[in-house]
Order: sequence, then C-alpha cells, then structure tokens
Amino acid sequence: MPVLPVLTLVFFAQIGKSYIYKGSTVIRYRYDASGNRVYKEVEASGITASTWYVRDAQGNVLAT
Repeated sequence: MPVLPVLTLVFFAQIGKSYIYKGSTVIRYRYDASGNRVYKEVEASGITASTWYVRDAQGNVLAT
C-alpha cells in the first residue's frame, strides 16, 4: 500500500497569529509585537492542549 504524504497548510490570518493544519490536527500560534511566540494551541481529535510562553524583560523564556 503506498504511503501518501501529509498535507501541511500554513495560514497567516492576522499579524501575530498563524494556523497550521496537518491532517486533522490544527496548531495555532500567537506572537507579541516583537515577534516572540506567546501562545501555542494544538487541537487533535477534539482535545486541545495550550501552552503559554512567559518571558522576562529581556525576552528570555521563563516558563512554558
């Protein structure tokens, strides 16, 4: 049986947001004004996992 490649689509809906579709999985990212990722959300099979990125004044990631 041949293996088909997974289709990946990337959409930039607004400044600071991007959406990636891999099969039935949706990955959403949000960025601050400096271009740093502040949020990631993965939705698969009706389950959503969220990650917030906390940064210090210099932009270093303190926690995820």
